[in-house]
Amino acid sequence: MRESPLNCRRLLGGRTSREGILAGGNQRLENLLDRLDALSFAIHDLWKTTATLSVEIHTGGISDGSLWCAHDVGDPTGLVYDFATTLPARRAREWLPSGSQTFAASRPLAGASCWCVDATENEHHMMMPPQRHAERQANLLNLLRETDVDAMLVTGVSNVTYLTGFSGDSSALLIGPSVRVLISDSRYQTQIAEECPGLEADIRTQKTKQPDQIASVVSRAKPAKLALESHIVTADEFARLSDAIGKTDSGKSIEIKPLASVVEKLRQVKDEFEIAETRQAIKIAEQGFQAFRSIFLSADDACAVTEKNAAHSLEHLMRSLGADRAAFDIIVAVGDRSALPHYRAGERRISEAPFVLIDWGAALPSGYRSDLTRVLATGTVPDQLQELHGVVLKAQLAGIAAIRPGAKLKDVDAAARRVIEEAGFGEFFGHGLGHGIGLHIHEEPRLSSVAEGELQPGNIVTVEPGIYLPNFGGVRIEDDVLVTPDGHEVLSSLPKSL
Repeated sequence: MRESPLNCRRLLGGRTSREGILAGGNQRLENLLDRLDALSFAIHDLWKTTATLSVEIHTGGISDGSLWCAHDVGDPTGLVYDFATTLPARRAREWLPSGSQTFAASRPLAGASCWCVDATENEHHMMMPPQRHAERQANLLNLLRETDVDAMLVTGVSNVTYLTGFSGDSSALLIGPSVRVLISDSRYQTQIAEECPGLEADIRTQKTKQPDQIASVVSRAKPAKLALESHIVTADEFARLSDAIGKTDSGKSIEIKPLASVVEKLRQVKDEFEIAETRQAIKIAEQGFQAFRSIFLSADDACAVTEKNAAHSLEHLMRSLGADRAAFDIIVAVGDRSALPHYRAGERRISEAPFVLIDWGAALPSGYRSDLTRVLATGTVPDQLQELHGVVLKAQLAGIAAIRPGAKLKDVDAAARRVIEEAGFGEFFGHGLGHGIGLHIHEEPRLSSVAEGELQPGNIVTVEPGIYLPNFGGVRIEDDVLVTPDGHEVLSSLPKSL
């Protein structure tokens, strides 16, 4: 783990990122340490407990006697400073070796609630092999052969991204054995050229309506049977597309057929790129949570933090670590509000109850996501909460143990549900055990008592049993689990204790 460079220009107002000036004439080293002690460091500089800050004192060549501190541990690029929250620095005097003019801080520079951050640690350069999208398209064509259609119009935003790499919206992919055309508009012309090299694109201007553009492309391809994503296309869109296609020269002979969740079936099984992206999304979510817990839940003024404040701060920390955004609206539920599984964070203060449920995740620029839940004690733990937590944890471990290739989805759910039912809380566990994650936060496969199908290697699912008691509160523990060829791997690693 490499040292974390602090940008001295940002922190101390110096001339470069590696030097910062502390103004004042004829100052002794003791005075310098006093001034370092009084500095306020941005939260993003105070992140990782193992980071090292090296400061060297140079007095030579400075005519007014001012002291310079040069941070000499490498290139500071990648650090993020984009909001003004600051915390006071801890006294650094204890770290100074006797008689030395250099000190190394191997402890947090701003006390127990602040950590040194190396945002560059989360630089993520996993690149998808260029042929991967072509392979995905070929897999889709294999599925289409089984459904008796000649071509498919893919309109789901995430499905288009999955098949082509295009990250925009308002577009569609027409795909068949002899046609692969991305149908879009002039806003995305350059973006498509950059993200989808070699893929044919049909670009419309503001003079053409989208249904007419799609009809024109379909008419040229002349599929006898065209599939639409019936779980995505609305009744109104279907009517407008059908009408537009029917008005073209070859449109009257084209049969339009509904076809649901074909691309989603492919997306259930993650490849090595998708698994790596999910690991990174989990890593960022966990690091953000650890910082959040240290900064906000252990501070003396934690009582001033509301659910909404906490949710926004946690998302900000994850963004600072490389997330594109939160994977969904973060749930921060204090006390009895935790009995609402999909509660929306409000104005309750963390101090209003002795526990809080947090359900959060990170979404990467690639779109891949994580999904985690923990319950934290913020005061004296009630006996009932301790009991619920023990039952839910036992249920989660039973569910995870049941995950393997070939396991029936409903059997995995049953393994966890049985524990909760035997403890007498079955009626308070009303949702399924888990779901797939990927480009969407809720994907197939689903782990529930009514789910059909079996787990396959490459599935990534959440395991999140819960017990929710009205007027008291709820406990849910959630981790992300990869189905491996010989069993499973729990990808998340945060402690589960209260």
